[in-house]
Amino acid sequence: GRILPAHGAALVGDEGTKKDGEKALREAVGHLGSAAKSLGADSKTAADLCDLSMQKAVAQLYLGLRDEASSSYVTAIRWDPTKLDYGQMLTSLKGEDDSLYIETLGKGSKAFAKQWGDGQNADAGLHWWRGYAQHFAGQYDDSITSFETSIEKFPSYTSGLWYIGLSHWQKGVEHFPKAAEAWERYVVVNPREYAQTVQSVPTNAGYIGKAVQLLWKDGQPHLDNVQAARFAELLVAADRTRPEYWSSLGVMSRDAGFAVAQRKPKDAPKSAEQLYDRAWEAYQRAADLERRPEFLNDGAVILHYYLERDYERAIELYDEAEKLGKEWLEGAHDFSNEAPDARSVVETAVRDAGNNRAALKKKMGGS
Repeated sequence: GRILPAHGAALVGDEGTKKDGEKALREAVGHLGSAAKSLGADSKTAADLCDLSMQKAVAQLYLGLRDEASSSYVTAIRWDPTKLDYGQMLTSLKGEDDSLYIETLGKGSKAFAKQWGDGQNADAGLHWWRGYAQHFAGQYDDSITSFETSIEKFPSYTSGLWYIGLSHWQKGVEHFPKAAEAWERYVVVNPREYAQTVQSVPTNAGYIGKAVQLLWKDGQPHLDNVQAARFAELLVAADRTRPEYWSSLGVMSRDAGFAVAQRKPKDAPKSAEQLYDRAWEAYQRAADLERRPEFLNDGAVILHYYLERDYERAIELYDEAEKLGKEWLEGAHDFSNEAPDARSVVETAVRDAGNNRAALKKKMGGS
């Protein structure tokens, strides 16, 4: 029976031998079924029963019998869910959608639990793949449940946290805090893998950046800014070498601090001062990575208007921002490969640095 599926599969690919191949495959299905029946439902032969069922499923797929193959896969999972290639199964069972695959893994999980008990973790990979298919089928709540089950059974499957967060993200802005929570868990338990996941596909960082954009209420004391700051932190956690991520974190932390200071929510994760401190740190990191006039001015603003300390340092930063900005505007910097508004941003930084410095010196009693 084990030789016939391969022999039949080789024959069905050619029109001249297709009928002989189908005959060989039907015989294989019969022989494999008989072999499994002869072994009985004995856990001692679980490995053989699993293998026979997988071979039978392959033969049925070559015959176009997807529903029958699904049943054979359920039986294989019952005996040993670690032996199946769930990625290959996803391709093999795919029809107009992934519903048969999702159903097969669901039935297989129940069969495995019935055979071996609920406390087993050998089906952790099954739950990961079921969650993956459910996510892309738009079954976001079910996907979240499957991935959480996978992680509970096998905590090393941390990549499921990305999809848990993404499923919450796909459900809409009101679910963004849950998305942030899942991705924050990912950063804690596996920071390197989290960073690799976000950096591997541009759209992944795009999801986080989009959340920042949708949540941010520029200059308003809105508590959505606290959530925006969480996502800005997630961008920094993904790539600590990008100055624009640090600058974004500076803005979001500043506005989150302003919201907390004005609204005084009881459940705020950080105080206003802590958020302002984080904004100052973020702007310093941005400026250390790339000395830009706007980063220097924005950092000084945090010291000047929000933290109200280190005024001499703030004046130094205003001076540097103005001097560097003027040099850039006079031709020392090439703006051609930057964003269309890059030059106007520097112009604003030069103007604001001068005005802010004058205001600060007046506040300090100087001229």
